[in-house]
Amino acid sequence: MRVHGDIVRAGPIGTLGAMRSLSDSRRLATSIVVLGLLVFALPNSASAHTGFDFSDPADGDTVTQPVTEVTVGFTSEVELVGNGFEALDPQGTLREPSVVSDDDQVFTLLFDPPLAGGGVGIRFEVRAPDGHVLSDSFSFVVDAPVASVPST
Repeated sequence: MRVHGDIVRAGPIGTLGAMRSLSDSRRLATSIVVLGLLVFALPNSASAHTGFDFSDPADGDTVTQPVTEVTVGFTSEVELVGNGFEALDPQGTLREPSVVSDDDQVFTLLFDPPLAGGGVGIRFEVRAPDGHVLSDSFSFVVDAPVASVPST
């Protein structure tokens, strides 16, 4: 009975302490969850880097018509570095396209004569506003014959 008496005597004090501890733990856990959500929900431009967003034709695509234009987009504005954009055509020739952009984020590469006759590789090198240089490449296949040049 003495043991039972000790438990009964300690019970309310121990329960109050446990309740206080549980309440503090819940507040702490709630604060951590809210803080975590805020960290992920708020934009964090300091850690964001400009990246390659898309191309048309896309990396790995096969197109059935000669390609006169390739569109390349980035996640933010960029500045061309070095040659900017280069293409390796199916005949193994390195070609520098005419480059057009209205916003320095989406670029249109113009090819004359068009790309045709097999695999094409596009390489780019650009600089983000934070100075980060991004160099990468993508490729696609043009499943259309090379236009024959009329002889004179």
